[in-house]
This record gives sequence, structure tokens and C-alpha cells, in this order.
Amino acid sequence: MIFWEVIQVNSLLILLIIFQLGPVSCLAFSMVKDLLISGSWDKTVRTWELYSKKGHVDTFDQTTEVISLDLTPNDKEIAVATLNGELYTLDVTDASMRSI
Repeated sequence: MIFWEVIQVNSLLILLIIFQLGPVSCLAFSMVKDLLISGSWDKTVRTWELYSKKGHVDTFDQTTEVISLDLTPNDKEIAVATLNGELYTLDVTDASMRSI
């Protein structure tokens, strides 16, 4: 299933095509890099490069639906909350996951 997201950033509209199997529940923009992080009810967290032709970068599978996420200020970790109450940090550089 294809979901379209229109996001306004600094008075610019960005149209994103997000290939996820469930609704996108949360988004986070990087303050350092050109990254967008999306969380979905399809039990994934995905990283996207906004201004490159590469587009989708990584997928982090979760045990249940993602309800909230945020990036650390240095963009090295993603904090993720899931529907069953679990909290994780995901390391963007080496794709490792750690429970909180």
C-alpha cells in the first residue's frame, strides 16, 4: 500500500511517498542531516534521505505498532515507543536496538 504525506518545512512543501503496509503514526526530522524518520503501525521504523536520489535508507523492525519516536540531538539514536508499552533506542549508524 502506498501512503502520501505532505509536510510543510520552512514554508516548503515536501511530498513523500512512503511505502509502508500500515498507517504512518509518527514522523521526526533531523536537525543535523537530511533525514526523516517515520514510524508505522506496520511495526517498522524507517529512515529516509530527503534530498538524495537514494530515498529510503533503513528499516528497523519492531515487535508491535510504533506510536511515537524522536531523534537525539546528534542524530545518532532514535527513541521509539510501541503500542505494548516498550521503549527502545535504535542506533542509526550500526542498526542496533537496545531496550530501555
